[in-house]
Parts: sequence; C-alpha cells; structure tokens
Amino acid sequence: MGYESKSEEARRAVKEFEEARNEILDFFRAKPEFLDEFLPLADRYNKLLTEAKNHVRNLEGDEKVSVGPFTRSSRPKSTTYDATKVNPEVLTMPGVVKKIDATRVNALIVSGKISHTDVEDGQSVSYGTARVNAPGLITIKVV
Repeated sequence: MGYESKSEEARRAVKEFEEARNEILDFFRAKPEFLDEFLPLADRYNKLLTEAKNHVRNLEGDEKVSVGPFTRSSRPKSTTYDATKVNPEVLTMPGVVKKIDATRVNALIVSGKISHTDVEDGQSVSYGTARVNAPGLITIKVV
C-alpha cells in the first residue's frame, strides 16, 4: 500500500469521523431535553460506580475477590525487616547491610542458610492497593 493510498484512507476515515461527530452535535442541539434528563442519570451512575469500586477495593483480606461486575485483584504484598529486631548474625551476612534486603533475606531462608526464627521478630508484611476492574465511567466529550 503506497503513501498516496494511506493518505486517502486517513482522509476518508477523518471525514467519516467528523460526520459522525456532527450527527451527535446535531442530535444534542435538536433534543436538548435529552441531555437535561441523561446528565443527572450519568452523574448518579458515575458517583455510585466510584463508591462501589472503593468499597470493593477496601474489602477485608488480600485475595482476589469478585462482587457482581467488580473484580478486585489480590493486594500486592511486600515484606520488610527491622534491622534492630532481627538476629545480629543476619546483619553480618553478605548483601544485608544497614537496610535489610528483604529479597535476599527471603532467599537465605528458602535456601536454609538462616532460620525464619532469626528474623521473624523484625519481619512485617504490608499490602499495597489492589486494582479494581469495573464498568467504565460515563463521559460525554464531543469537541
């Protein structure tokens, strides 16, 4: 496909889009009562959608959960260690200096080089914010 035919396709596509946009604008001009009735409904829908998403996001637990059309991902989990509360021998191991590298400590536990009991007093687990997949907001933007 040559440059000329791509340009023609682009111009045709833009022209069809502009025609569709003008049809919408003409509809809004011809039926202003439509927007008067529809916009409050859309505002209520959007407000309730946001509220429902927040409630689903804040449900107890860290696992994935679905409620109707809303699906919350599992909360991202991260482990941190307080250097003042772990066994001092752990702090002398390679890769563990001042700020404890949680990934390295977890790998050392898995490999058996240190025991979980050496670090459990200084271990804390935190969860990030889960994503919520939900229906989309209603927006009207015709420019």
